[in-house]
Amino acid sequence: MDRKNTTAFFVSYLLSAFGYEFVFFVSILQIFKATGNPLLAGLLTAFTVLPKLFSPFYGVITDRFRKESVFRTTSVAVGLLILLMGFANSLPLRFCFWFFISFGLAMIANARTVMMAELLPNRGYVNGNVGILLSLNVAKFLAPLLGGVLVSHLPARTLYFLAASFYLLAVLASRFLDLADRVRADREPIDFMQQIRTALRYVAGNSNLMALRYLLWTKALFLGSQVSLYVVYVKSYLGESDFRYGLFLTVISVGSITGAIIASFLGLRLRSLKVIVAGLTFQYAALVGLGFIRSYPAALALMFASSACFYIAAIALHSVRDTSTEHSIRGTVYGTVSAIGAPLNVGSMLVGSWLAGRYGVEKVYAVGGTLAMLSMFAIVFAGKFTIQHETEPVDLQDGEVRPARGWT
Repeated sequence: MDRKNTTAFFVSYLLSAFGYEFVFFVSILQIFKATGNPLLAGLLTAFTVLPKLFSPFYGVITDRFRKESVFRTTSVAVGLLILLMGFANSLPLRFCFWFFISFGLAMIANARTVMMAELLPNRGYVNGNVGILLSLNVAKFLAPLLGGVLVSHLPARTLYFLAASFYLLAVLASRFLDLADRVRADREPIDFMQQIRTALRYVAGNSNLMALRYLLWTKALFLGSQVSLYVVYVKSYLGESDFRYGLFLTVISVGSITGAIIASFLGLRLRSLKVIVAGLTFQYAALVGLGFIRSYPAALALMFASSACFYIAAIALHSVRDTSTEHSIRGTVYGTVSAIGAPLNVGSMLVGSWLAGRYGVEKVYAVGGTLAMLSMFAIVFAGKFTIQHETEPVDLQDGEVRPARGWT
């Protein structure tokens, strides 16, 4: 493992993740405080997810060009757009900026995931996913904590300037990153649709990736609004302050970090159906529990345990995904899998936010968590969700999907 490359990657990952968590925290809190409308909070999150519909196209770009160059160029663009967003004086204009920023965020997410898979050898995928999810949750831990303190003392323009600076620092850190050049030697025009069709056939012929697709649908359909409604739950249902909302998100991140650390000790034993189903079951049950308690400390304890269990399952899922995907089409496959759940996520966010305003956020969590759990069990018992510890690779010669020869 190249220590310089690995350090540069994780530093740039952490900085870009922190920039996103910080600007999202500031934006959703300001919108909800200004309007008190859960639907608008859900709309901001929906705008974040909507560009994932086009993730296969980002994946083709990531597969075709140098991953670190894609990351740097997009990060610079996102940083500049965030900076301009700080000068927007109206809510519609801020939503407009956020919409375009979200396309860059989706491109960055695809490039970062592929860079991790390229950096680490096959057996390093578990530790690599532990590393990136630890970095992600350090960002989720620190950003709400810092944002909860600064949002009451600094003007919005300064907060957006700070968020933009993290992306520019990520670009500087990535200058020390030098991945092996796996860009195709031929410079034929990019055939986006052909590569996306190949990726779709690849996913359809891969039992592990199909399993992830079924699980993605279940979670997206019933719990797409989960994160966007945390602000409504803490501030409206529990009646807590901005700082306590930031603390709520921080505790979730501490739970996630705890889960990632536990997962690092489990290693390859993680990749089992029992671990994944158990972790997701506990998370769904915890969301149901939020619908029946009005105690802030109890909610914190519940979400800490829930996040720890969920991240053990998430690292297992990500490791299965990485070991199941051929590197030459990795970006497009990741983008395709991400795009599958995007429409469900967007619809769930908007409907869930509307239902929260009409019937109460606690009822949305209770019903959504119950339906997600029941549908997951139905998929498992129907035999639609199976995971193999070793997946037969796929040969992509001539654009055809077929088992690779010589696999043992």
